[in-house]
Amino acid sequence: MALKKQNGEEAWKQDRNLNAPSEAAQSYSTPLVVTEGDRETLVILGADHVTAQDVANGQELWRVSGLNPTGQQFFRSISSPVISNGIVVAPYARGSTLTAIKLGGAGDVTKSNVAWSKDKLGADV
Repeated sequence: MALKKQNGEEAWKQDRNLNAPSEAAQSYSTPLVVTEGDRETLVILGADHVTAQDVANGQELWRVSGLNPTGQQFFRSISSPVISNGIVVAPYARGSTLTAIKLGGAGDVTKSNVAWSKDKLGADV
C-alpha cells in the first residue's frame, strides 16, 4: 500500500499473492525505493520472492522467484535487501541464501536477472 504524503490517504494498494507456504508468506524486511531509468521502483523481499512495483501505481514490473526452492514453511524474511550499482542483494530466511539480482526487465526475470546465489551465506536478523 502507498499513502499520499500530503494527507495520508491511500494512493494505491497492490496485494502480493505469491502462494508462499505458512510463515514464509510473512516478511519483516524493509522495502526499498530505487530509480530504474526514469521511473521510481519499490523493491520488496518477502513471500519467497523479490518483486518490483511501480511507485506511481503499484503495478508489478518484475519478479524473481525460487528463494525457497524446498518450500520450507518457516522461512519468513527478516533481513532487508540492499541495492548498489544496479544490483539487489537479497538475504533470505534463516541464513539460507544470499542472492544478487540485476535490476530491470519485465515479468518473471528469475532466469535472466539472477547474477549469483550463495547457499548458507544469508543473514536472518
